[in-house]
Amino acid sequence: MVTEGKFRVVLHSRLTGVVFEIPPLRARSAEEIARLAKQFYRDFKEANAKKRGFKDIRVPNSDWTSLAEHPHHWPGNVRELKQVIEATLYEAGEISVRLDDFILHIISDNRVPSRSVLTAVSNPSASQNR
Repeated sequence: MVTEGKFRVVLHSRLTGVVFEIPPLRARSAEEIARLAKQFYRDFKEANAKKRGFKDIRVPNSDWTSLAEHPHHWPGNVRELKQVIEATLYEAGEISVRLDDFILHIISDNRVPSRSVLTAVSNPSASQNR
């Protein structure tokens, strides 16, 4: 488009001046994933400590490492990791969270109900008319 005169050269150079390549979680080391998970945990604690009377939930270091080494491909990338951490901590009824608690959220997030099931739940009369 620039060579055809349909796009200004100056604007093109400004828009493409800096390119950041951020690797997906599946391409990162377990150490990096564990570090991200711990950061999401700290962020969650800070954001919820005053609002909800959030108790200080402990997560053993070995479980952070095990979570990072779990053979999940993280199709939702960093956002999915953050949601798994937050959902697990929101539902934690104990003072400590174990690896199994995180794994349950990974498994449940991958089982999305079909549209027909969602329609039947939200509008029972629609499923009876079929």
